[in-house]
Amino acid sequence: MKVTCKDILAKGKASVRGILSERVWIKGELDGKDIATPMKNEHITQAFTTLELIFVIILISILASVGIGFIPNHDVQNDTNFVFMKIKEKQKNAINYDTNTFSNTPWKKLTLNSKEYNLTCIKLDKITLNSIEESSNEQKKYTINTNLTTNLMNDTLCFDFLGRPYDYDREQLLLDKVEINMSYKNISVYPMSGYAKIH
Repeated sequence: MKVTCKDILAKGKASVRGILSERVWIKGELDGKDIATPMKNEHITQAFTTLELIFVIILISILASVGIGFIPNHDVQNDTNFVFMKIKEKQKNAINYDTNTFSNTPWKKLTLNSKEYNLTCIKLDKITLNSIEESSNEQKKYTINTNLTTNLMNDTLCFDFLGRPYDYDREQLLLDKVEINMSYKNISVYPMSGYAKIH
């Protein structure tokens, strides 16, 4: 059924929008006159111009460069956990080691790079810790990126068969807390007990 202009006019005042005979009729009021102004049938395509795309890309790159500074760096935390784990490993090795080896002086000076030294002592510097990992048989090796400092002479920490920390160079049990500083993280090893904590 075709709807003609006469049919629409017969119904009185009304708003009409439609396509009649290849023309787009815009909204208009019917008052006995022509219902609308005819327009050409145009296809309006909306798209981004090249300039707009370049502007958006520049804006995103600026935001990314500013935002990357707020992404936390976990290297120091990971390095601290790794050194802490190595200290606890040496302490555990010393406790499990044959007590006869240490005789009556558990803090006697061990021969450098001997089996006992490698099991119970740790040199707390970046180069040595990374070389230990390179010589290990594990497939995944961890590399320390953070520099560390200690309050020990020669940065060497050893443990006796009771798990007590002693100074390798002075050949005596430690009386003061060992502080290992790694940027904003620290590891403390307490005397007599060998208790270690990260703070």
